[in-house]
Formats: sequence, structure tokens, C-alpha cells
Amino acid sequence: MRPDPQIRFLARRGVPEAQIQLAAIYGLGEDGVRRNAYKAAKWYRAAAEQGMPEAQFMIGLLYCEGKGVPLDAGEGVKWLRAAADHGHTDAQANLAEAYYEGEGVEQDFEEAAKWYRAAAEGGDPDAPFYLGMMYADCLADMDDDPDAEEWLKVAADAGHEVAGYLLGELGVAGYPSIDDDDEGWPEHPFASAEDADGSPRGGGVVIPMAREETDATGSHADGDGVEWDDMEAARWYRAAAAGGSKTAEYNLGVMYVEGEADLEDDPERLRWLRAAAEGGYPPAQFDMGCMYADGEEVEADAAKAEKWLLRAADEGLELAMHTLSQLYRSGDVLPKDEAKALEYLRRAADGGWPPAENDYGMILAEGIWVEKDPAEAVKWFRKAATGGHSRAQHNLALSYHNGRGVEQDATEAIRWYMMAAEQGFTVSQIALGMMYFTGDGVEEDEDEAEEWFRMAAEEGDPVAIKIVEMLENYEPEDVEGDG
Repeated sequence: MRPDPQIRFLARRGVPEAQIQLAAIYGLGEDGVRRNAYKAAKWYRAAAEQGMPEAQFMIGLLYCEGKGVPLDAGEGVKWLRAAADHGHTDAQANLAEAYYEGEGVEQDFEEAAKWYRAAAEGGDPDAPFYLGMMYADCLADMDDDPDAEEWLKVAADAGHEVAGYLLGELGVAGYPSIDDDDEGWPEHPFASAEDADGSPRGGGVVIPMAREETDATGSHADGDGVEWDDMEAARWYRAAAAGGSKTAEYNLGVMYVEGEADLEDDPERLRWLRAAAEGGYPPAQFDMGCMYADGEEVEADAAKAEKWLLRAADEGLELAMHTLSQLYRSGDVLPKDEAKALEYLRRAADGGWPPAENDYGMILAEGIWVEKDPAEAVKWFRKAATGGHSRAQHNLALSYHNGRGVEQDATEAIRWYMMAAEQGFTVSQIALGMMYFTGDGVEEDEDEAEEWFRMAAEEGDPVAIKIVEMLENYEPEDVEGDG
């Protein structure tokens, strides 16, 4: 479906409000229109060039993230600054982060504080917290602004939980400290620990000075080269770990193993991770199992790898179950055991782990270890696809496309191919391109087809690259005969 003709007409006539509306439709996939980052960027850029702050902010983000446009932090910062100068609060907060991290612009803590302050005055709920953390460290020698405690109070009084905990640790009356709270630090998914599919694999603690999408990477003002963010995180993790928090032990252990906060030279760098594992914390048990399986940080030991992965699986960690299944299936680390491979795969799938749901669907579709059952396979593909798993979305689309395990339905095939393609799954992008090019279940549209082929080619897919080369050399008279 295409966007409303009136909106398209006005956008093409240069009406900036219509251009923003059209960009949002393509960016969010509204009104039945499929999502298209390239077209969203095109129309945000058009409105931004006419001085619209919201469009300047959005095209700035797209350049910073490389969505619909080439990744270019410098260009992104340029547009963020334009929007920030117009008083756009979200742009001010993101510009502050860019200055703090030195991404797309030379690192400048004072400029970061300036824009965080502007964002705070504009109502950004997180800006006072970041200001407080900055004044506690890299701007501590400045005396023309409220100190760290005052900024953290603003954040805490506005409901920022971590700011309240930090004030409590500083001894400010009226705010809870870690020792006052049996629950320890507030938890959130620990985003840096992921499996191959990009799914978070454990719990963790809120790290100070990290905005929602990106970890901060600024250095100390005294030039010691230690990341301030990591050093502060390690300090608070130790405090929480000393109070018995297993999540803090785990996160501190990960920092040691990954060499964050200048901890990589510690000869006992595994002690925190091991303590969390032995204390029954499943993500730590999983990491220990993987380390022994891969021989990273420790000497490879299949028996210890199996022990720790089994303990994590027995605690209900579906990722550990799925990993055990893969190891039993391959026979590379653990002795090959198809019965155990199937058992742990089914347990992980029953637990709702999308990668395992997809893999179990593949087992059923191909008849590996079990009787082939395409209809049951579709059921598992659908579960994983609904959970956002791009490979499962593609497999479900393929099932509809070929009528395997489900009634053939080109419309449903396109819908699921679209979902996978929008996540960057190149095989689905190529499939969509072919359907539009040949008019398979959809109105033939060579421009739309070429757009999908190019998306896949830009991701480096060799098949898509070859198709694009062929299209660039294609001339209609080549197939029209001699007349």
C-alpha cells in the first residue's frame, strides 16, 4: 500500500509538514505502508533543509545510526546541532552525548554539560542525572554551576532511581543506600552480554553515565586514559557485590574478563565471575561454561564446560539449554549425542527462546531426529517470528510462499518477508526483490524490486551484488529481439 496521495502530493510540492508526515509513515510503517528507512531519510532530509527542527533531529539520528543513509556521525552531529539550536530537547540531549563521547565531534565535556543543561531546562528527564555524574568527576573543578549533589537531587526528586541510590551512597539524608535496600541495585537487561542472535543473556545493574542506546566512552579530564564510565561502574559494582549482590558480582566479573576499567592485568580477574557462578547466578554459570568450551581466559575443558552449562540450564536459562543442544549436535566440544541435543533444544523452545523455537521448527521441517512435520514446523516458526526472530520470520514467509505446512498465501509471505527484511535479513530482501520484479503475488514494480536488491547488496550479500550489476547493465532491447 502507498501513502495517502494528498500527503505525497504536498510533500512533493515542498510542504515541510507533509514531508515530515510522509517520512514518519515510511519510518514507522503506518497506515498499511511498509517501513522503508531509505524513503524516510529522503523526506526527513527534505524537511530538514527547510529548517524544521523535528526533521533535523530525525535525519541527524539516522546519520548517526546509518539507517537509510550512510553511517556518518559528523553529518549526524551537524543536523543534531541545527535542531538543538532551535530548542529541540531530544536533539540537545543527543548532542550532549556526542560531545561527551567524542563521536562525530571533538570530545568536549564543557560543551556536553552545556547541552545537557539545555536539555534539562527543556524537561529531559535524564539530563540532570548525567550532569550530576559529570560534575562529580570530569567537571568537578568548575564552580559556576550547581554541584553534583544538587543535579543528582533534581534527578532523584524527578524519580530517577539510580540518582537516589548514588545520593544515598554519598550519605545524603533522605535517600536510600545499597545497604538500606535488601533488593540491591535496580536491575535491567545486561545489554553487552548477547548470544549470536543478538538477544540479551542475563540480568545486570544500571551503569552510570550511559544513555539508552549507547555506552559512554569519554576519558578522564586528567588524561589517564581510563574510561570514566567503566571506572565508576566498577566502583559501584564492588560496593553492591560486597553486599552480596550476585548480579553485581557477575557484572564486575564481566568487566574484569573484557578488560574494562583497566582491570585486565588483575591475576585473579575471574574471581568475581566464578563467585557469581558458584552462588547460583545463571548468566555467570553460562559464561563460565562458554569460557571452558572455547578456551578463553581458561584452559579448554569440556567436562567443566558441560558442568557449568548444565547448571545454568537447570536454573532455567534457555540460552544455556540451546547452547548445550548445539554442542551435543556438533560433537566439537562435547561428545555427540543426538538424544540430548533434541532434549535440550525442545526444552529451550518450550521456554520461549526464539532462536530455539526457530531451530526446532527447522528440525521438524527437515525431519532431523523426528518425523517430518511441516505443519508443526510452521507453528514453531510462527512463535519465534512473533518474538522478532528474523530467520524465523523468513522461514515462515518461505512456508507461506511455497505452501509448505500451510496454505499458500503470497500476501502473508510478503508480510513476513518484509518483517525479516526490515531487520536487515538479506535473504528476505532478495526474496522481496524477486517477487516485485516478477509480479509474484504483488503488482510488478521494478523500481521497488531494485530498491530491495540494493539494500541487500549494501550489506555485502554476493547474490544481491550480482543482481544489481546485472540490472545496471540491463537494457530492454536486449530481450525484445531483432524486430
